[in-house]
Amino acid sequence: MIFEEDESGKGYLLSRYRFDTEEERNLVIPEQYNGQPVIGLSSWNLSEVLMGIKSIHIPKTVIKGLRNLRGSGGANIEQITVDAETPAYHMSGNCLIDTESKTLICGFGNSVIPTDGSVTSIAYGAFVFCENLISIIIPDSVITIGSHTFYGCSNLSTIYCMAESKPEGWDNSWLEDCEAEVVWGYNPSDDQ
Repeated sequence: MIFEEDESGKGYLLSRYRFDTEEERNLVIPEQYNGQPVIGLSSWNLSEVLMGIKSIHIPKTVIKGLRNLRGSGGANIEQITVDAETPAYHMSGNCLIDTESKTLICGFGNSVIPTDGSVTSIAYGAFVFCENLISIIIPDSVITIGSHTFYGCSNLSTIYCMAESKPEGWDNSWLEDCEAEVVWGYNPSDDQ
């Protein structure tokens, strides 16, 4: 792992990672480096760095730069876990969620967006290059979606939207470079 000092001087950012063994494909970000907390991920695009990584564990000290994981879906990450003591973020359904703003920051692999109201917004590029995503349900609690949400999701065939039609708060380019069929007014209970 390679770290860089944060500009605040209050800790370090993970900027690069290289693995040599199968076990190292499961990245556990440490809470400290050189006696200082690891407080975030570098703004450098991590998707190339994380290529081949199977899982990542994010400690409670990491509070910055988690949005930089967007685009890592293309790296075929199977699982991300967040320390249970992390107040700002949580994982649900293989989605990294900003707890306070209820924003889905990024999804990975076989993501399932929670339908419990804990997600009301999906960030710009949240599923960029998430090649393992085949279908997804967007609950009607989602009132805003950023642009390029499913950009490069080449295997995504169907997006099931529980809303009857595109909500006003959804960016017009939310489906940019995505050829998936969109089913409006989807009701999961109809499948039973």
